[in-house]
Amino acid sequence: MFHNSSNQPNSIFNKNFNSNTSLLFSFIIFFAYAILFLIGLIANIFVIIVIIKCRRMRTLTNRFLLNLAISDLLATLICLPPTAYHHYDKRWIFGEFLCRFVPFIQGIFLSEGWVEGNTMIYSRKKKKASKHK
Repeated sequence: MFHNSSNQPNSIFNKNFNSNTSLLFSFIIFFAYAILFLIGLIANIFVIIVIIKCRRMRTLTNRFLLNLAISDLLATLICLPPTAYHHYDKRWIFGEFLCRFVPFIQGIFLSEGWVEGNTMIYSRKKKKASKHK
Protein backbone atom coordinates (compact mmCIF):
# COMPACT_ATOMS: atom_id res chain seq x y z
CA MET A 1 0.00 0.00 0.00
CA PHE A 2 2.78 2.42 0.93
CA HIS A 3 6.14 2.68 -0.80
CA ASN A 4 9.04 1.95 1.53
CA SER A 5 12.31 3.26 0.10
CA SER A 6 14.39 2.55 3.20
CA ASN A 7 15.90 -0.71 4.44
CA GLN A 8 13.67 -0.73 7.48
CA PRO A 9 11.30 -3.63 8.14
CA ASN A 10 7.96 -3.47 6.37
CA SER A 11 5.82 -2.05 9.17
CA ILE A 12 3.14 0.60 9.10
CA PHE A 13 5.03 2.50 11.80
CA ASN A 14 8.33 2.66 9.89
CA LYS A 15 7.06 4.25 6.69
CA ASN A 16 8.70 7.42 5.42
CA PHE A 17 6.14 9.83 4.07
CA ASN A 18 6.88 12.98 2.17
CA SER A 19 4.15 15.55 2.30
CA ASN A 20 3.91 18.13 -0.46
CA THR A 21 1.15 19.97 1.36
CA SER A 22 1.72 23.67 1.80
CA LEU A 23 1.62 25.27 5.21
CA LEU A 24 -1.37 27.41 4.25
CA PHE A 25 -3.37 24.41 3.05
CA SER A 26 -2.49 22.48 6.23
CA PHE A 27 -3.70 25.41 8.33
CA ILE A 28 -6.97 25.61 6.36
CA ILE A 29 -7.57 21.87 6.80
CA PHE A 30 -6.78 22.07 10.51
CA PHE A 31 -9.10 25.07 10.93
CA ALA A 32 -11.92 23.26 9.07
CA TYR A 33 -11.53 20.16 11.25
CA ALA A 34 -11.45 22.30 14.41
CA ILE A 35 -14.67 24.09 13.40
CA LEU A 36 -16.37 20.78 12.56
CA PHE A 37 -15.23 19.30 15.86
CA LEU A 38 -16.52 22.23 17.92
CA ILE A 39 -19.84 22.45 16.09
CA GLY A 40 -20.33 18.68 16.30
CA LEU A 41 -19.49 18.62 19.98
CA ILE A 42 -21.58 21.62 21.06
CA ALA A 43 -24.61 20.98 18.82
CA ASN A 44 -24.92 17.30 19.67
CA ILE A 45 -24.51 17.87 23.41
CA PHE A 46 -27.15 20.59 23.19
CA VAL A 47 -29.59 18.28 21.32
CA ILE A 48 -29.03 15.48 23.85
CA ILE A 49 -29.59 17.78 26.83
CA VAL A 50 -32.74 19.37 25.38
CA ILE A 51 -34.37 16.06 24.47
CA ILE A 52 -33.55 14.51 27.85
CA LYS A 53 -34.51 17.53 30.01
CA CYS A 54 -37.73 18.67 28.28
CA ARG A 55 -40.56 16.23 28.86
CA ARG A 56 -42.57 17.44 25.86
CA MET A 57 -39.60 16.70 23.58
CA ARG A 58 -39.83 12.96 24.26
CA THR A 59 -41.63 12.01 21.07
CA LEU A 60 -40.81 9.05 18.85
CA THR A 61 -39.17 11.27 16.23
CA ASN A 62 -37.08 13.01 18.87
CA ARG A 63 -35.94 9.65 20.24
CA PHE A 64 -34.61 8.89 16.79
CA LEU A 65 -32.91 12.29 16.78
CA LEU A 66 -31.48 11.59 20.25
CA ASN A 67 -30.00 8.33 19.02
CA LEU A 68 -28.60 10.11 15.96
CA ALA A 69 -27.10 12.88 18.13
CA ILE A 70 -25.42 10.33 20.41
CA SER A 71 -24.03 8.48 17.40
CA ASP A 72 -22.80 11.71 15.84
CA LEU A 73 -21.20 12.82 19.11
CA LEU A 74 -19.32 9.52 19.38
CA ALA A 75 -18.22 9.81 15.74
CA THR A 76 -16.99 13.34 16.44
CA LEU A 77 -15.04 12.26 19.52
CA ILE A 78 -13.64 8.96 18.20
CA CYS A 79 -13.09 9.49 14.48
CA LEU A 80 -12.48 13.17 13.85
CA PRO A 81 -9.26 13.79 15.87
CA PRO A 82 -7.24 10.86 14.43
CA THR A 83 -8.48 11.61 10.91
CA ALA A 84 -7.57 15.28 11.24
CA TYR A 85 -4.09 14.43 12.51
CA HIS A 86 -3.62 11.89 9.73
CA HIS A 87 -4.40 14.57 7.13
CA TYR A 88 -1.77 16.78 8.74
CA ASP A 89 1.06 14.28 9.22
CA LYS A 90 0.27 11.49 6.72
CA ARG A 91 1.53 8.95 9.25
CA TRP A 92 -0.58 6.85 11.58
CA ILE A 93 0.73 7.24 15.12
CA PHE A 94 -2.28 5.89 17.01
CA GLY A 95 -1.36 2.22 16.98
CA GLU A 96 -2.48 -0.84 15.09
CA PHE A 97 -5.78 -1.18 16.97
CA LEU A 98 -7.03 2.33 16.12
CA CYS A 99 -5.73 1.90 12.56
CA ARG A 100 -8.33 -0.85 12.14
CA PHE A 101 -10.96 0.47 14.58
CA VAL A 102 -11.42 4.05 13.33
CA PRO A 103 -12.41 3.14 9.73
CA PHE A 104 -14.68 0.39 11.07
CA ILE A 105 -16.40 2.81 13.45
CA GLN A 106 -16.71 5.42 10.68
CA GLY A 107 -18.55 2.84 8.58
CA ILE A 108 -20.77 1.87 11.51
CA PHE A 109 -21.70 5.49 12.24
CA LEU A 110 -22.39 6.19 8.58
CA SER A 111 -24.61 3.11 8.32
CA GLU A 112 -26.35 3.94 11.58
CA GLY A 113 -27.20 7.43 10.36
CA TRP A 114 -28.61 6.04 7.11
CA VAL A 115 -30.69 3.38 8.89
CA GLU A 116 -31.86 5.88 11.52
CA GLY A 117 -32.98 8.37 8.87
CA ASN A 118 -34.86 5.73 6.91
CA THR A 119 -36.49 4.36 10.06
CA MET A 120 -37.62 7.86 11.00
CA ILE A 121 -39.10 8.41 7.53
CA TYR A 122 -40.89 5.05 7.66
CA SER A 123 -42.22 5.76 11.15
CA ARG A 124 -43.59 9.16 10.11
CA LYS A 125 -45.20 7.77 6.96
CA LYS A 126 -46.78 4.94 8.93
CA LYS A 127 -48.10 7.42 11.50
CA LYS A 128 -49.47 9.65 8.74
CA ALA A 129 -51.11 6.68 6.98
CA SER A 130 -52.79 5.52 10.20
CA LYS A 131 -54.33 9.00 10.71
CA HIS A 132 -56.03 8.84 7.31
CA LYS A 133 -57.75 5.50 7.94
